[in-house]
Amino acid sequence: MIGKITGILESVTDELVMIDVNGVFYEIHCHPSTTSKLLNDGEVVTIYTDLMVREDLMQLVGFISPSEKALYKELLSVQGIGAKAALSIVGFVGIQGTVQAISLEDHQALKAAPFVGPKSAQRIVFELKSKIGKLVKLTGEADAVEAAETQLPKKRQNKVQAKETGNQAVRAEALSALLNLGYSQSEAAMAIATSLRTDADKSVEEVLKESLQILATN
Repeated sequence: MIGKITGILESVTDELVMIDVNGVFYEIHCHPSTTSKLLNDGEVVTIYTDLMVREDLMQLVGFISPSEKALYKELLSVQGIGAKAALSIVGFVGIQGTVQAISLEDHQALKAAPFVGPKSAQRIVFELKSKIGKLVKLTGEADAVEAAETQLPKKRQNKVQAKETGNQAVRAEALSALLNLGYSQSEAAMAIATSLRTDADKSVEEVLKESLQILATN
């Protein structure tokens, strides 16, 4: 079992990382939220990994922190949830968002992640709500996340942080507007997440317009 890999970053795309460990090159499949935080080629990185084994495939799946990997493993324990859906939830909804959705039995928040249907979202909530105490502990492992993020070069780190701050501001303003229009928080959050999925750099006005269209069709 390969649980963690540290080596030189050979190359990185949206969903694939290649790491050189003493001349052995490991291909690791990651969510774009992970690859966006990695270093430039030639830098040393650490990726927490899980080996996915199927009849026709052996594939490493990677995460930036052990808490993300732990959540992924918990999601895989749910009947009918595969690696693609579990990785999508970890990368798209995030640790805190997933734990909150399970705690509040908010199926819509989980369904907003690609490859996750309504039945799968309901099954995740049903099977993991009894483990909520264990899952809450994952949200407190900020030290591991911070340790991983200190690997970022300063300019790259600032760029990622600035983009994340901008996204949060757009989400917050759009959410407030939709709540004032009478939509529930889960409905509004789902619509906003769906809108930003296609383009994370949309303005508040663009997100609101598309969110209202999404809500009108539900």
